[in-house]
Amino acid sequence: MKPKPVVVQTPDNHTAVASHFQGLRASYGSVVIISLLDQSGIAADLAEAYETYVRLLAAPAVSFVGFALHALWKGGKYENIALLVQQVKADLAEHGYFSQTAGSNGVQTRQAGVMRVNCLDCLDRTNVVQSVFAHVILRNQLECLGLLDGGDPIENHAAFESAFKNSTPAFSRTLSVAFELRSAWADNADSISREYTGTGALKTTFTRSVRSYRFRGP
Repeated sequence: MKPKPVVVQTPDNHTAVASHFQGLRASYGSVVIISLLDQSGIAADLAEAYETYVRLLAAPAVSFVGFALHALWKGGKYENIALLVQQVKADLAEHGYFSQTAGSNGVQTRQAGVMRVNCLDCLDRTNVVQSVFAHVILRNQLECLGLLDGGDPIENHAAFESAFKNSTPAFSRTLSVAFELRSAWADNADSISREYTGTGALKTTFTRSVRSYRFRGP
């Protein structure tokens, strides 16, 4: 049974939305909202209300992206997530990531924003998309370190590919980070799902084995 969410329109809604995103802006900087809610079916009213409140907010450095993931990955077409990566690649590049070197050089770069991702229950779809974004940033970090060439997918390197496929040979700590990243996201999805539904997450097979998506800055 899938009960339809009921959207109750009250004056407090706008205040709550404004307060929420004001807090995110203060903590993280730029915010890109990724709504994975379906545009039809039981979630349609909620998806429309969510976007409407955000648009009315007209907050600086807060943008909204609607991406109906369910419809796009029907039939196992998980590669369509690359369409979302392409859509927000400029934002990912602008947000960047924190980096620091040892010694006197100190902080090299700072992260300037976040991707706020949600679906209906913030379990499977949300975790998959967040893990893909994490994979994109990891690839950029490895490129910055000189471990990958520009535009070269991680899976082109046997060591990284083996790590992403959940094999754990005695690679160096740098190489094993890809495996640790995927495992962390998949294990996190299973843990939250067990708390919420009593079973593991539905899409962790994808999270543990998905091939990387090419990403180049704008």
